[in-house]
Amino acid sequence: MIKSMTGFAQVDTKYKEARIHAEIKTLNNKYLDVSIKLPNEYSIFEDKVRKLIAEAIKRGKVNVNVALDYFNGTHEAVVINRKKAKTYYNKIKELSRILKVSDSIKISDILFLPGVIETQTQKKDTVISWNYVEKTIKKAISKVIIRRICEGRILYLDICKQIKKMAMLVEKIEKRANPSVDKVKQSFSKRVQELVDKKSLDNSRIETEAAIYAKNCDIHEEITRIKSHIDVFESIFAKEGSGKKLDFLAQELQREFNTIGSKSNDYRISQFVIAAKSEIEKIREQAKNIE
Repeated sequence: MIKSMTGFAQVDTKYKEARIHAEIKTLNNKYLDVSIKLPNEYSIFEDKVRKLIAEAIKRGKVNVNVALDYFNGTHEAVVINRKKAKTYYNKIKELSRILKVSDSIKISDILFLPGVIETQTQKKDTVISWNYVEKTIKKAISKVIIRRICEGRILYLDICKQIKKMAMLVEKIEKRANPSVDKVKQSFSKRVQELVDKKSLDNSRIETEAAIYAKNCDIHEEITRIKSHIDVFESIFAKEGSGKKLDFLAQELQREFNTIGSKSNDYRISQFVIAAKSEIEKIREQAKNIE
């Protein structure tokens, strides 16, 4: 099944004191181009993320954004320095005895003394945490792949309609592409007879020239090749990298229709060729969206 190159997915999971947010956005691109944004503490895992993307996505511009949202809004923890608090308490009591002051000591008096309350950066277990981050990224990749498949299905149905229209146009061209050599010779001879005295004509030469003319106007080989190309479409859809192959096949079809247009002097066939080329152009535009 073909996949679109455009897709979007985001996944949120909880791990201890933080929420992990993974977001993946994919766009059209000729080759695989991956851009990754991770929190600083997880930057060492960028290659792993790139590998996960490469295993799941073969073509397109891929933007990966991972963020951690800590529930307390900070990476720091509040710590009471008990040793300093006890030292302050003992010194205050000692000073009270020296000054003979019997004022009671409140806990708030000690808490606001320098160094009693400290903030320390929490030590995160990056290795263990990465397992959760990786799972979140994998879920986001799975979701974006599903989205790309759904959009690919829409592209597939649209292209099938265009192929069907093209096949109908080929049938119409084929019905009008059956002038026999005798008919061409008659037309050719009549035209020559209008220009030259009939007695001076070489009938064998006329037949030869008419046969050559009829062969040059014959478009049956092109029609056969077009039918063959149309039959290949379905098998292309079942393979990976179908976008590039689809574009190549559309180019081949356009080349065959161009040849028919240049060979045929039938006005209706020329109209059918123009209509077919319009459908081919639509297919080529759609191929740019396919992985």
